[in-house]
Amino acid sequence: MSFVYCIRSLIYYILQKLNMEYAEINHLGLEKTDTKIAFQFKKLVEVHMNKKQRVSEYADMLNISRISLNEAVKKQFNITAVHLLKQRLLSEIKDYLIYSNLTIAEIAYKLNFSDPSHLMRFFKAATGQTAGNFRSQYI
Repeated sequence: MSFVYCIRSLIYYILQKLNMEYAEINHLGLEKTDTKIAFQFKKLVEVHMNKKQRVSEYADMLNISRISLNEAVKKQFNITAVHLLKQRLLSEIKDYLIYSNLTIAEIAYKLNFSDPSHLMRFFKAATGQTAGNFRSQYI
């Protein structure tokens, strides 16, 4: 699991550097603040995703409004902050299902779902299949 996290972090770092270079070369200084906010949000999601799953919590950590955070993320990544957070959470759930032996309930509690049924509903709504069916494809 930590290997996947390390690779993901390295890719994120490289993409962030490339994006900053691109912005500098193309004189996109006006968007630099939004770019910085968007990447700070993404970094915070990586660090705190297991504990915080609301955009408002991340906005508070960045000392900006939820609306400002959403606008910055939308400008940078062309998706809302909520969607980015849900994508990352879904990716983490999939990683646990594929690469760990944790039960669905253990994964749910590890990712701060109040009940395993909430994780199962979230997963099914996002993928169209149950977490158990998804896991069985990789066994």
